[in-house]
Formats: sequence, C-alpha cells, structure tokens
Amino acid sequence: MTQYADFLSSKTPASAVLGQEISDSSVNPLLFPFQRHLVRWAVRKGRAALFCDTGLGKTLMQLEWARLLGERTLIIAPLMVAQQTIAEAACRNMQRAAERKAQGRLL
Repeated sequence: MTQYADFLSSKTPASAVLGQEISDSSVNPLLFPFQRHLVRWAVRKGRAALFCDTGLGKTLMQLEWARLLGERTLIIAPLMVAQQTIAEAACRNMQRAAERKAQGRLL
C-alpha cells in the first residue's frame, strides 16, 4: 500500500512560485482585509486568477495585483467589463490605464 501512496504523491502537481513576497503594508489600504489577502496571494504566485463572486471587488484587486507586480500584465475581462476596469484605474490614479484610455486603446 505504501508503494501506491508513494506513486500517487509523485503525481501531485507542484505549483511553481513565480512571484514575490510582499508585506501587507504595501497593499492599497482601500482594500478590505480579505481582498488584501487575495492580492498578496496572487502576487506571491505571480500568475494567478481571482474567481470571486459578483460585488467582491475583483476589478480593484486585479488592478492592485498588476501594480504590485511592477511589470507589464495582461488582464482578461469581458468587453463590457473592460471599460469599467479602465474607469476604476483612472479613479484610483493608475496613470498607465488612464493614458491608454486617452489613446483610444483598451487595457
């Protein structure tokens, strides 16, 4: 039985950590504690998806994740949500998104 257990454990996929560890204080204080936790997790993973329910602040979390990564990021969203993402980024002083909106480009 231990051979089979060893076999199964060898098949467990290992998720590579591609991101960086950040402190809670570096996350935007406008986020709720659960949002800060999810953003820190996503930054630590480097590549992540936040599958939160409606109204839990996914847009702000993804914008904060992109800011904290400090590199070019790709945010995938339905077309109707893209304009909301651009507007929220502009409201939060996320200059790059506001510049792209002014140039007539989406995220």
